[in-house]
Amino acid sequence: MRQKLILSGLRAYMQTLFLLSSERGAEKVLHFFSKPLIRKIRKRDAESLQTATQKLMSIGEGREVMTYRWGAGARGVLCVHGWESNAGNFGGFVAPFIEKGFSVFAFDAPAHGYSPGKTTNIFQYKDAIETLLRNHPEIDTIVSHSFGSAASIYALTELKDHRIKKLAMLTVPDRMLDFLNQFFMILNLSARQQELVLKKFESRFGFPISYFSSARAVGELSVAIQVLHDRYEKILPFSDSERVVAGARDARLEVLENVGHYRMLWEDAVVGKVVAFVM
Repeated sequence: MRQKLILSGLRAYMQTLFLLSSERGAEKVLHFFSKPLIRKIRKRDAESLQTATQKLMSIGEGREVMTYRWGAGARGVLCVHGWESNAGNFGGFVAPFIEKGFSVFAFDAPAHGYSPGKTTNIFQYKDAIETLLRNHPEIDTIVSHSFGSAASIYALTELKDHRIKKLAMLTVPDRMLDFLNQFFMILNLSARQQELVLKKFESRFGFPISYFSSARAVGELSVAIQVLHDRYEKILPFSDSERVVAGARDARLEVLENVGHYRMLWEDAVVGKVVAFVM
């Protein structure tokens, strides 16, 4: 009942904003779309982060992210977390990679984990990835989860001189527009209001939201790709990963069962598949 009242109030608020100013209404929709709602760090994730060397890192335009490093191996792997998650999600990967001679790097995206900020987007994820790759040339591998996978693909298409040889993605969303459409449904926006938001997105970021398709962008990458996805999970459609693999030059799909969207990050069998691929 409480959630229904909150949703009803939010919808009424948005309709009032659009009535007063279509510009303000569209702006507020993008603000909410860019605002992660979950910042709580679970005990297991927090314990993993406490074992890392932590450092705030500037990613430009006055923004900072908290970064993490485990180990001192000659090769580096960068872990990129998903939306409303944090770097501690990859705690299960740390020891196995260190044992294989890797240093493990990660960051909390803006407005996530221990990083400051209230909003973020794929461009800021890209800035964090780019900065870490520039600061640590030993990184030759990326392991990502969910939205972090889409952000990693976008980052690598933008960074033409990167050293990444392998990209392991634990699920990967395809079209950002699908998520925005879901958001439109939640807010009960009209077709005209949706059009205004899409125009606002393009004018602000310089791209139509349809540009952000992992299945399209992945074809530009000359890296070996592994995608792991539970065919029965409820968060991201399995078909998204299928489209991305089909669009890649060199990719394989590991079909998983009964490991879910988040639990897979701590499953020994899943971690083992990723480490074996990276080696």
